[in-house]
Amino acid sequence: MDCIQDNKILVPAIMVLFLLPIFTFEIVWFARSLALYIRNGFDFSQEVPPKIWWGEGPEDVNDPGYAKPMSPKAKFLFGLPFGIILAGILCFAAIFELIDVLENRCSLLS
Repeated sequence: MDCIQDNKILVPAIMVLFLLPIFTFEIVWFARSLALYIRNGFDFSQEVPPKIWWGEGPEDVNDPGYAKPMSPKAKFLFGLPFGIILAGILCFAAIFELIDVLENRCSLLS
């Protein structure tokens, strides 16, 4: 158990605990929006939360660099799938790192 005392397991465990809810959040909202758009025949006039923005920008609406919210269609086709892919890659990387720490460095899974 010197692995736990040396905090080798702490960083991967915190990463998994932080990233797993984000990954789940993205999947849930994509499933909810998919169900809504299937029910209404893919009519993208109805907005589904959460709001997703095209980048970050100044708060002033008149500034040309102002970040604009995604349209419902862009959010469904680009925003939510990108979030799922990004959160999934980071989450699975953290899980595999945690498994590596437990198996090779701590000898807990072998």
